[in-house]
Amino acid sequence: MSPLTLMPIFAHPDDESFVGTGSLIKHVRGGGRAVLVCATRGEKGKPGDPPVCTPEEMPAVREQELRNACEILGFEKLYLLDYVDKELNQAPEEEALRKIVAAIRAERPQVLYTFPPDGHSGHPDHLAIHALANRAFRLAGDPSAFPEAGPAWQPTHLYWHIWPGRTEGLRLDALCDTKGTTETWVAALKAHKTQHLSIEKVFQSFDPAFLQTMMEQEHFHLADTVLERPDGPVTDLFFGVR
Repeated sequence: MSPLTLMPIFAHPDDESFVGTGSLIKHVRGGGRAVLVCATRGEKGKPGDPPVCTPEEMPAVREQELRNACEILGFEKLYLLDYVDKELNQAPEEEALRKIVAAIRAERPQVLYTFPPDGHSGHPDHLAIHALANRAFRLAGDPSAFPEAGPAWQPTHLYWHIWPGRTEGLRLDALCDTKGTTETWVAALKAHKTQHLSIEKVFQSFDPAFLQTMMEQEHFHLADTVLERPDGPVTDLFFGVR
């Protein structure tokens, strides 16, 4: 049997290291595949303090940081959609959907995950990729949609990541044990050198006590599924698939 495939769909380099990361690490360690879809190169982000690079160098530098993080996390493949940072909500929607659908059909993942409706931060790119991922989940399985993007493939589950205490109004559907992933997770975050200021702010300068609370359990909402919904939180993103 082919390894089960997990596909996060995000907007920027470093999103993959902020959100769902412990669950991803556990999946790969257990022999699963992981493939990442990233919409932009994050070229309009800050270059760090002191600056890691010039503004002109940002697209190439952030792409390399992303590739370094992907190697640390064990992603098998990266799909870069080549949209402009901070302008994803202005991208041609059907074109972007076709690119995501093509990636899903090529890689045949059982599980997708992305941001919740508030994007965790309200960033317009996060809101845009949330909407695109939600539409792509069903379109990928519809043979009448984008037939040029490959044979239809319907993933089983689509999750939205939840941050406890910060993500409002979403039912907890998956509670994943991510103990033992901290070292790899932190290494992936630190690969994004240009973004060290925001990373250190969110992860409290990697304070061990904070990391213990942040990195030993992850929460997800089951946004869409082709299976019957569970009565309570599951512990496996691939429930009903294995």
